[in-house]
Amino acid sequence: MAYDGPTCTPPTGLDGCWSTWDETQADNVVRNTMDKGNIRTRLKYTGINRTVNASVKLTADKYVLFRNWFNRDQAFGTKPTTVKTPYNTTELFLWTAPPTIKWIDQNHFEATVQMYQGSNWS
Repeated sequence: MAYDGPTCTPPTGLDGCWSTWDETQADNVVRNTMDKGNIRTRLKYTGINRTVNASVKLTADKYVLFRNWFNRDQAFGTKPTTVKTPYNTTELFLWTAPPTIKWIDQNHFEATVQMYQGSNWS
């Protein structure tokens, strides 16, 4: 089912593009070993759910803008947001936790987020 709830977009000044992108697809199969050693499989569900760990390096002047994207625009992770993928599409993802901020130096920081995409979100 397509997502039809409230969403948001990256604020002006952030393009939603990521420096790193590590993606995992949820396993849709249940596997059981039977008494005779045979393995039985069945689908749990037919949709594709994805989890992504992504990071981006930004200049210090974008720090408040980036934090507001999560805190205000995404309502602390309750509204999905559009992001750019490394394969050049814009897709809808829900951040599953607040971003982790690591200051590289006084002029740059790196933000890391964990995101989730449900089946048929686009």
